[in-house]
Amino acid sequence: MSRNKIQTEIDPTGSKCLVTGANGFVGSHLCEKLLSVGCRVCALVRKTSDLRFLKDLHIEYRYGDVCHPQSLDNAVRDIDFIFHSAGLTKAKDYEDFYKVNHIGTLSLLEAALNNGEPPKRFIYISSLAACGPGENHTPVTEEHTPNPVTTYGKSKLRGEEEVVKRFDSISSTIIRPPSIYGPRDKEIYTFFKTASMGIKPYFGREEAILSMVYIDDLIHGIIKAAFSSKTTSEIYFTTDGEVYTWDDVVSCLLGVFDKKGIHINIPISLFLWLGSFSEQITKAMGKAPMFTREKAYEITRRNWACSCRKAMEVFGYSPKVKFSEGAKLTAKWYKEKKWL
Repeated sequence: MSRNKIQTEIDPTGSKCLVTGANGFVGSHLCEKLLSVGCRVCALVRKTSDLRFLKDLHIEYRYGDVCHPQSLDNAVRDIDFIFHSAGLTKAKDYEDFYKVNHIGTLSLLEAALNNGEPPKRFIYISSLAACGPGENHTPVTEEHTPNPVTTYGKSKLRGEEEVVKRFDSISSTIIRPPSIYGPRDKEIYTFFKTASMGIKPYFGREEAILSMVYIDDLIHGIIKAAFSSKTTSEIYFTTDGEVYTWDDVVSCLLGVFDKKGIHINIPISLFLWLGSFSEQITKAMGKAPMFTREKAYEITRRNWACSCRKAMEVFGYSPKVKFSEGAKLTAKWYKEKKWL
């Protein structure tokens, strides 16, 4: 996470920051970078959380859960900045998405507002899924009317709405990243694993376009937005500045593993059935499925591209890592950790 130094408008040195979801993919990287710019970091984790990505960091653990409002009073005490990156991306029951991503966000906001002086900034890490896909081949902007197509996306949008309702009460910024990838990621990892086996999958829409963001760039963007006086009461997309076709992504991944690739075109109807089948089997095993019918439907939409121009113009967001480089860095980490 030391690719380049972050230049912020407001000096972050000494700021006490609470990071929810601190032990996760985005949260753990965020904790590291906040420490590197001079912040004091408090990690909101559960007693049962896997802390392997945090164990070497000089941080304070505050135990709690956004689904248990009574546990949040101590977590938000004496905090200057709240970075809310906790979120549910897979669930046994669709209602669980709302319990965590919507009601959990509401509970955290209320705890922050009911604990004396509110924090200087509340940063909500949302998702492009909360906006939904574009209707044509033009990247969506922050002006696009949200139309999420999955329960996950709808629950993240509800979380956004709770933040927006309180713009006048607590200084807040909403960040909407597209597909995030990099070391420690377990979701897009599936596509890396598929490419490492020499499989070149298409889901009936080879013309599909999408945006990506490498974890370092996302974290830099989050921190620059947090320590800027220009970003309050606003929503920002953060991407690597490029728009990729699905073929670009698949070809790049195959190149990383020096594979030519076996072209497999999966009809959308079959892909949706596979999503339903995976969902039913995984739930029957008592687990939360990652690949569901909704996820399959989401993947097959033709426009998951968004523009980060607003972030670049307003607070100087400047992504450095394109997918061609980021894919190599990510694959290298997966190999070193024996994930591949």
